Amino acid sequence: MLKRTTRARQRGLSVIEMTMVVGVMAILAAMAVPSFSAWQGNTRIRASAEAINTGLSLARVEAVSRNTSVTFTLQSDGGWTVGCATVTAECPATIHSRSGAEIGSGSTLVLTQRDNNTATGSASVTFSSRGRPDTNSTSLRRVDIDAPSSIVPAAQSRELRIALNDFGQTRLCDPNAASGAPTAC
Repeated sequence: MLKRTTRARQRGLSVIEMTMVVGVMAILAAMAVPSFSAWQGNTRIRASAEAINTGLSLARVEAVSRNTSVTFTLQSDGGWTVGCATVTAECPATIHSRSGAEIGSGSTLVLTQRDNNTATGSASVTFSSRGRPDTNSTSLRRVDIDAPSSIVPAAQSRELRIALNDFGQTRLCDPNAASGAPTAC
């Protein structure tokens, strides 16, 4: 009888196969990092915009529910404060607040007043007991939120805008969206 020689099955990867797998994974990771950075920066923009929009809505609701004037003050770092315009025992100077570190990390804010001038430092708007904003020229009208180009390249940045109308309603929109698009300003 003939003796059969059986080879033991090879298990695992050779050094060459392992090197190829690591090389392909490195190439894929290098391609994914810029996309991930842009996504992360745009997520910061969205989070900052939603936090500020929430603060504006909260100020309006507080004004109507308390039947008094309530002021929303936005700092250039993204922090905001909601408080009564006239402080009383029932209506404190600070009802709600958020710090800039909590909101605006990695975002750039441009605060525009009703007279179309850019506010420096902070801007505010006072809502009447009917929920309507004051219309004086230094009142906050618009907030543009973007990320620095060092974090997100300008071509990949998804800037957002919060616009406040004369009825106290806010709109979160994309100033760079095509005209007629649902997200356009």
